[in-house]
Amino acid sequence: DEEIRKFWAATGQLGYPYQHLYRLIALTGVRLHEASDASWSEFDLDRRLWVIPPERFKSDCVHIVPLSNAVMQLIEEMPRFGEFLFTINGRRPVNGFQLHKQRLDALMGVTGWVVHDLRRVVRSKLASLKVSDTIAELVIGHGKKGLQRVYDQHGYEAEIREALELWAGLLRDI
Repeated sequence: DEEIRKFWAATGQLGYPYQHLYRLIALTGVRLHEASDASWSEFDLDRRLWVIPPERFKSDCVHIVPLSNAVMQLIEEMPRFGEFLFTINGRRPVNGFQLHKQRLDALMGVTGWVVHDLRRVVRSKLASLKVSDTIAELVIGHGKKGLQRVYDQHGYEAEIREALELWAGLLRDI
């Protein structure tokens, strides 16, 4: 929890776009490039959904991310120019992650972690909140396996939304 506190405080010193990018990853458990390459057209803010298209998602299928109150607040704070959520020039998504990650490490005073570790934090904290394995795996974009994939056609949007709200609440408390 101490490292999570350091992470949140340090991201606050980064400013847009990296502050918002890293916090979106921490709040949703998505992969770095799923977040960094996000376009405004993927977001339905009225329905509070982010729909990551198959061509941008690891398992080549649509990934739906219900947006928690914390994510909605984060999005409301962001400037909106160009096609991408995280951009410097409005024409292409951010890059140069290594440099900004090193700055984040320095601000945190913590090294030896990678951005992908945020997904492990989300998954572990969901388990600590007693979120079912099925829902926790769906939150971080791991699909249903085996016969569950065939027979269980429920989308679990409400359950994922509830899990992400629980996680956002715990993150706020930390």
